[in-house]
Amino acid sequence: MSKENLKQKLVEPLALKFSQLIHRDLTPTQLLVVIANNRASNDDTCATGDMIDSNMTMGEAFEAIVGREEMSDSEADIGLWNAAWDLAKKNHFKLEVLP
Repeated sequence: MSKENLKQKLVEPLALKFSQLIHRDLTPTQLLVVIANNRASNDDTCATGDMIDSNMTMGEAFEAIVGREEMSDSEADIGLWNAAWDLAKKNHFKLEVLP
């Protein structure tokens, strides 16, 4: 399986796991603030970082889904990390199958 195919296969499960962990780590009120701030933002940042160390949360999700820690010097890992984060953010960290 090519790296691109593997990435596509892992993006949704990683986004869902990340969303589950965001729900674990934030209160419902904090999550609503994050979603509102993300909607109002004109850049690629994510407001989860204002509440928690969300890189640690994504790292936990990455390890759970991929089976190892993310390698910061791996373009494939960075691409998967970013694509999953973007999908979770786009879908407001919903806990269901993403479109």
